Amino acid sequence: DPKELSAQTDNADQPSHATDTPRRHGLRRRAPMDYQALSGTRQYKRARASPTSNNNKPLGLDGERVLNMTVRDALAQYGDKAMEGINKEMKQMTSGGFDVLHPVNFSDLSEDDRKRILPSHMFLKDKFDATGTFEKLKARLVTGKDTTNTVTYEIRSSPTVSADSLKLMCAIAARDKMAVGTVDFPGAFLNCVMPREGPQTYIRLNKFLSGVMVAIDPRFSRFVGPSGTMVARLNRALYGCVVAAKLWYELLRKTLESIGFSRSPADMCVFARKEEAGTTMCSVHVDDVKLFAPNAAIRDSVFDKLKQRFP
Repeated sequence: DPKELSAQTDNADQPSHATDTPRRHGLRRRAPMDYQALSGTRQYKRARASPTSNNNKPLGLDGERVLNMTVRDALAQYGDKAMEGINKEMKQMTSGGFDVLHPVNFSDLSEDDRKRILPSHMFLKDKFDATGTFEKLKARLVTGKDTTNTVTYEIRSSPTVSADSLKLMCAIAARDKMAVGTVDFPGAFLNCVMPREGPQTYIRLNKFLSGVMVAIDPRFSRFVGPSGTMVARLNRALYGCVVAAKLWYELLRKTLESIGFSRSPADMCVFARKEEAGTTMCSVHVDDVKLFAPNAAIRDSVFDKLKQRFP
């Protein structure tokens, strides 16, 4: 029924608060929503060839400029392009088998584990090049409000490069005509393994995202609960996890040090390496790394080593 699918899509980006325990009078098991059937919904049909306004600015359903879009808005505006972005993001969750998300049966969890289940949602963001031309639609799965007891992780903050440090590095690069570049880490936090000691972190996928996961990997179907949602343990960090940024910073720091960089005593997010031609510097702001090298050859060499570590 298109009307029913439309209502499901409207709530696709909202976390489900239903439990997977049967009610007293019984709760019939429902299959996860078939995302391919979305092509028949009213929102999906509204997507047309041009996903942008006349001035190449991304628009929401109300015609206003938006930075992030819900699943419903993205499907309405971008159609197939939105679905491609959603599929690409969710496929990262299953790389190498049950890698990022390890599905579990709700009935197997303890009462404490059930209380720690985090909601999840997805947002999408359109990417434009320097000329304002639409490039792609990027989707990201995140946890909802992480209610993890912060006492469990006493050290969880992650530093970022200071504005003064970055400005000084840019001034030095301009004076010495250095080769500058930016490193892109696809799914950066997914490289970080969640702690195995202590309480584990679980998230709930709503019905729409559960349907996408089942379409990608049918093995997930047996973990879909009566409400059509799915609970999974996080093997790797997601955006929104209380320790994700800290885990990523430590991993990146160790990687930079392994290829000869040393951390600055004045700024924890500035790293430098001595070269015959001068000094190579880099700044770190979460998963955005800017590199300043004496020449393009050294810059590209560092890029290649980082890409080998984070393909």
